Amino acid sequence: KTPLSWLARKELVAALRCCKRRGAPWLVDELKAKRLSAAQRVLLLSAPDGMLNHCAERYDWIATISPHKKTKAYPGGFTRQQFSRDGPTQKFWVATDSDPYPYRPYFLPPLPGTDPHSMLSPAERKHLLMNFITDAPSEIRFPDGTIDPTRGGADIDPRELITEGVADDFLELSSLSVAKAILQAFSKPWYVSVRDWLQGRGGYASARGINKAKILPVLDHFGPEVASYFEFVRFLIRSLTFPAVLGIIALTADLLSAGSHLRVFRIIRPCFGLLCPLWGVVVCMCWRRHCAWLEYCWRNGFTQVGHELASGGAHDETADVRPEFALNFRKRMASLPLERKARELDAIRRILRVHGSNRAFSDRALAQDLESFNEACYMSPWEQMWRTAVSTLSTAFFILLASGITVLSMFIQDVMTERRIASGFVSENSIASMARSLNHKYWSYAVSAVAAGLIIPIVNCLHYCVAVWTTEWQGLRTDAEFDSTLFTKLCSFQFFNTFNGLFWVAFVRKDLDQLEIYVGALLLSLMVLGNLQEMAVPIVFNHFTKLRQVAIGERTLAARPKSRMGLFRGYKLIHTAAEERGGVVGRSLAEVNHQESAYGKFAMVEERIELATQFGLITMFGATLPVIPTIVLIAAATELRLDAYKLVKLQRFPGVQMFIGIGMSYKAAVLAAYCGIFVNIAVMLVTRRHPSDDGSGIDQVGQTTMEELFPDSSATEHVLLAAVIQNVFLGVMMLVSSRSADSTAVREEQYRQTYFENREAIVYRADEDDPAQVHALRRRQRFLRQATTKQLEGDELELEPERATTKQLEGDELELEPER
Repeated sequence: KTPLSWLARKELVAALRCCKRRGAPWLVDELKAKRLSAAQRVLLLSAPDGMLNHCAERYDWIATISPHKKTKAYPGGFTRQQFSRDGPTQKFWVATDSDPYPYRPYFLPPLPGTDPHSMLSPAERKHLLMNFITDAPSEIRFPDGTIDPTRGGADIDPRELITEGVADDFLELSSLSVAKAILQAFSKPWYVSVRDWLQGRGGYASARGINKAKILPVLDHFGPEVASYFEFVRFLIRSLTFPAVLGIIALTADLLSAGSHLRVFRIIRPCFGLLCPLWGVVVCMCWRRHCAWLEYCWRNGFTQVGHELASGGAHDETADVRPEFALNFRKRMASLPLERKARELDAIRRILRVHGSNRAFSDRALAQDLESFNEACYMSPWEQMWRTAVSTLSTAFFILLASGITVLSMFIQDVMTERRIASGFVSENSIASMARSLNHKYWSYAVSAVAAGLIIPIVNCLHYCVAVWTTEWQGLRTDAEFDSTLFTKLCSFQFFNTFNGLFWVAFVRKDLDQLEIYVGALLLSLMVLGNLQEMAVPIVFNHFTKLRQVAIGERTLAARPKSRMGLFRGYKLIHTAAEERGGVVGRSLAEVNHQESAYGKFAMVEERIELATQFGLITMFGATLPVIPTIVLIAAATELRLDAYKLVKLQRFPGVQMFIGIGMSYKAAVLAAYCGIFVNIAVMLVTRRHPSDDGSGIDQVGQTTMEELFPDSSATEHVLLAAVIQNVFLGVMMLVSSRSADSTAVREEQYRQTYFENREAIVYRADEDDPAQVHALRRRQRFLRQATTKQLEGDELELEPERATTKQLEGDELELEPER
């Protein structure tokens, strides 16, 4: 591929040498003359609705029932307004002549406006299509000998094809029109959302405030995992409103206490700091309950709960061997000398408990097994321990680097203060002398914090690249181990990289004035620089990749008065296939071009860790700077809109994952909340106000928060009182955390669902004369028969009740008569 420098130089030359009207056409001609590369070969995979519907029925997919078109009611007299969800649910089935729908449409389509005939959302279609690709071949046949096409799959793992170089990439496509809907939903100003809610136009909201106009497009097109992340950001924004208001009140009271002798003003700020960890635990508990509600609302037969509701984690059931691990293991075995390879094979035989010379487990047989299936690849515990130790040491090196950055920022602060001038370390002509007019003490605090804020994101980015490489090199066998190890490395280092400077100022310098400025400047610099870093690189990559696509004819230059192409206004790059060919193929190729020009897949690991870090700043240092919740509130609202733009415009669509929750970030948030109470108590006991300068040159000893609140008590009494406060708040926090995740809204909705099912059965039982009205009873009988399986010669036989008629014969035997 042509380097970005050549493309950037050509675009700059076109902007300088050519006029505004001719610059873009000249650049396109230069790109086409270069002929950068050949066109990309693409294989489009899809499946018809009928096939997907039968597959959904086999997987017991849960669908929402639609009310009767004329009466606007469900069987039994229920209406749609009685349910917090879109309506009652039922296991989906395909209508047949013997088992028709009582009315049409019986099941509610997820996209009634754009695709009213499809019963599956785009995310669910992708999930089922992936099952067609990855599932093992089916051995179940019809009576005529043909294989049931709704069962089994091609037994192909796309990740394995990419790892072995057979395919360049595997893209999950979505309609480009969804980008506009998602961006409009998340870019709407807050006052417009409030106005729509007050006027009843904000979309149908559930009992827990799920704004479906915003979340449902993400859920329908990208699955529950991505939708859970965006829902958590919105949940955090709503939760931050209360501490943001309290923080402003606490800051105002602190300013009033400076000119007043009333002790009531002085106690508000420490109380706010102690309430922040309690608020954090309450938010985690409420989010846990909200996840239970989301799991019930989004339940479709495929979804799985995350760390919020499952003690073992969301990915415990994932036991497949990673294709990347198998490929790296085979490459390593091929590069080993014969003696070392023989020892590795002997280790595998010991694990298999092969005694003596067994020809079935000879070196040749084991080598064939290693090439045939990934499960045969195995790394010895000693090798695994060695690689884990080396990988951990790499993270430890970055921790030392982060400590050096903290020392450097403190050194900058020392250089800019008179403390070093008085000791003769620097001269009077230094920067400290020039900054005196700006109260250089506080100026030096801010400069050191901003310097740390500029370096911390760079070190985080470097550590991310190294952590991904070392985690891959560790040879972790399953995706669960890989994801858990990578998250632990990234989260632990980013927490240390962010908080070690704050702990140094709080407990080594013991300077409360510097801590206030350091927290605020660090948070603002991280927020601004982090967003610039997240947006700048994808935008540049996206722009120059589109120029490469122009060179090979995948995109065409078109005049658009209100559009922009890089440095040129009035032009837009359109998709050639969509313009010339049109139809499904043209639109699909346009989506492929869009995905190829995107910068990597939309990964939520870094985004979740960033939110957990900001959450920890509130719980640990809320009393230090009471406006932290307000700053984090602004940052979260900005992050929500930027992430929506990155998802649909700048990065590739992520794979559909049916997990609900934010993963291990939930546990990180809970840990940060509990650490917050210890940090706040320690700051109240240790950290002092900066000594006041009376002009004598002698440092005056300041007071801690406990000394200001209880001036007549001794140091021992301060410690005992702080211990009592800490234990009381810990008890309350543990009591809040022990609350069950089951909420009243879920129980009430389950009650309404069960009530509807029984009322429906009664209604249809009263109308048994009409064969079209007894489908509910037939469905219950079908579910009972579906649970019956037989084991024949070690093979599992699955029975499809809709294609078989049961007949009671002698004893308890069942004779199956297939309709076909």
